[in-house]
Amino acid sequence: MFRHITLVTLLLTLAACATPQKQCIAKASKALRQAQRDVTRIEGNLARGYAIHRQTILVPTVEICTKPDGSTYSCIDHDHRTVETPVAIDVAEEKRKLSALKTLIRKEQPSVQKAAAACVAEFPE
Repeated sequence: MFRHITLVTLLLTLAACATPQKQCIAKASKALRQAQRDVTRIEGNLARGYAIHRQTILVPTVEICTKPDGSTYSCIDHDHRTVETPVAIDVAEEKRKLSALKTLIRKEQPSVQKAAAACVAEFPE
């Protein structure tokens, strides 16, 4: 639990370090960046001929633990492991999605550039 709180605090601190201009640009370009990531993912799927499903699982491990008196004993802990599984794709459907995403990117690019320019004007560095 403490690790989780520390990690969240660290991430919030790092996010707060971004300048208002960078935060504005990131917000304005969020959808476009997601579409670009989707294009990259779909192109990879098409190149491979299949998608990759990633799942994180807990794997029990044996550790050496220490009692308060200094003696040691074997105990069970858990590590996280990512398992990748190939998944069949509908190539025609993936190509349709790819085409639609590329069209969306072409249409949205000018408005995102305009919004980014407005961010630069509003929050000069």
